[in-house]
Amino acid sequence: MKRLFFLLSCLLMIQTVSHGQVLISLLLGDKLNSDKLEFGLTTGVTLSQMDGVAHDANLPTFNLGFYFDIKMKNAWSFAPSCLMLAKMGGKGLASYPVGDPDMDAVLSKGSVNRQLAYIQLPLMLRYRLKNHIYFNAGPQVGLLRSAIDEFKVSSSQYEGTIDYDIASGFKKLDAGATAGIGFSLREEKSMNFGLNYYYGLVDVRSGGDDSGYYNRAWYFYLTIPIGVSKGKK
Repeated sequence: MKRLFFLLSCLLMIQTVSHGQVLISLLLGDKLNSDKLEFGLTTGVTLSQMDGVAHDANLPTFNLGFYFDIKMKNAWSFAPSCLMLAKMGGKGLASYPVGDPDMDAVLSKGSVNRQLAYIQLPLMLRYRLKNHIYFNAGPQVGLLRSAIDEFKVSSSQYEGTIDYDIASGFKKLDAGATAGIGFSLREEKSMNFGLNYYYGLVDVRSGGDDSGYYNRAWYFYLTIPIGVSKGKK
């Protein structure tokens, strides 16, 4: 069963993330776990919005990556993670002209879902209570991979979605603070689930126009230790 789970995880990585580092980390999971170090896969759902941009709702997206939990003194640990597949943005932004009269006539009858794809690095300190509950807090940085406005159009002329590349209008780096709470199923080397909130501190729009666009997000996550032997559970 474990081998099947690892195989399915690797196939999922191949299909969704074109980053060899993640695959190598999964294959070497048994080498990365020790008494002082826990390594595994983290996945979940992100609900994001952009402060400073009018939109109807949070943008729900899937996130995927890997994490470390490095034991420190007493109940403290350092818990960095890397989300290779993660998005920020907002759902239901107002449509806008893109400079092509024919295209603008079609797009004006739709709405926009803004999707900013990042590689995200939450670098958090963790404090564990004796009842398996823990608290996280720390900085988070993000490297922009792509930025797309997805126009959702429904009219007599066209019905469907049109992607418009907006990467040139956004900064490559985002940064802010993350904090949250989680629960471990066992005291050590176990599955965890929890909730984090990210508060962006960098105006993500480029050009210095003082636009005031800041990323905000809720992360609902599950972590699964990889390569842990029966004796370590």
